[in-house]
Amino acid sequence: MSYADATRKQWEELVRVALALSERGYDDRIRQLAGEVGVTFGVLKRKCDAIRNESKSAEDIIAQGQGKTLSAYAKQRKKYDEKTKMLRIRIPASLYDAIQNPRASVDQEEPVMTRLHRLIGIRTWTEFFEFDVAMYANATDEEILHAAGEHPGKKKRR
Repeated sequence: MSYADATRKQWEELVRVALALSERGYDDRIRQLAGEVGVTFGVLKRKCDAIRNESKSAEDIIAQGQGKTLSAYAKQRKKYDEKTKMLRIRIPASLYDAIQNPRASVDQEEPVMTRLHRLIGIRTWTEFFEFDVAMYANATDEEILHAAGEHPGKKKRR
């Protein structure tokens, strides 16, 4: 088998695997596959994301080829990238555990970011902040105060 044939076969297998992966445990499965095939997690995740981004059948993605699929994905991402500003915040370790740490304390069932990823597919901090802003965009002052744990008889934090 020639190198080109082997590469095409590898692409075909990756397309079928990427399309078969479920959202639950997506990153963990890619991390495991990356270790098995000897590539970095980032490279394999980008390829799987590009494949899953296509609105074509597996056969069409295979026929299109790896180069065109990855190029189209990169162009699409670049098209939608916004200018960003750096927001640096420090958070206590206990809050980090509650938000993101995969090895959170035994008292906690599941970190918030893991839960949001499982339930609604949030993967990045940008998606998290968009979700958070959307949650409060139409809320009344009373609803926001209630969510913050304040009520009319409680001293305000302001």
